[in-house]
Amino acid sequence: METGRYSFGNEKDTSLSPQPESEHRPYWGEVPPGLQRYSTRLIHYLPEIYRPFREHTGVGAPMNGDFGRREHTFLSRFLAIFESILLPIEWTVDGFDLFLHARTTPKGFLYWLAGWFALTFDPGWDEARRRQFLVEASNIYARRGTKWALQRVLEVYTGVMPEIVDDTDELPPHTFIVRLPLRKQDVNVVLVEKLIESHKPAHTTWKLQWRD
Repeated sequence: METGRYSFGNEKDTSLSPQPESEHRPYWGEVPPGLQRYSTRLIHYLPEIYRPFREHTGVGAPMNGDFGRREHTFLSRFLAIFESILLPIEWTVDGFDLFLHARTTPKGFLYWLAGWFALTFDPGWDEARRRQFLVEASNIYARRGTKWALQRVLEVYTGVMPEIVDDTDELPPHTFIVRLPLRKQDVNVVLVEKLIESHKPAHTTWKLQWRD
């Protein structure tokens, strides 16, 4: 017996042999959902007299085996135009929870989500970095006004951990220093200052120091 020619005992393996084409259609009876040419969902909200199709079943059915075929009239095709407009809107509403997460929201909604947390994107950021910034936003916003939140938001934005000094006698009361190990030309200074102002304790003042 030749190895590989038989699958079970003496039964010949025909898995690679060409198969004859089927003599029948793959579906019989009622057309499976999703295969209709025209959508007729809206028509079901109208009285029965307006139903635009009739079932070919039983006595009088066509002799060509096309059982269950629905004949669509002008009304069903006309309503399908509006349904093609309304369905995408319904899909958007049904999936609106995806708009509320930084990983799945459309690109155009990133600024909208950022507005919830009073965040501003650097114009030079790519989409991936903006999404990562928003992923961190909920934790940062929950602890807004704390030292941790200020350090974290600056770290996410600049890519380096800032040093915040607020426990030295050399500073006036309620004043702290933010030291960034970067040069001014490395980042958007205006945006850094805005982030500090937005996430510092309300009663404090600050000074910003850069690397020489």
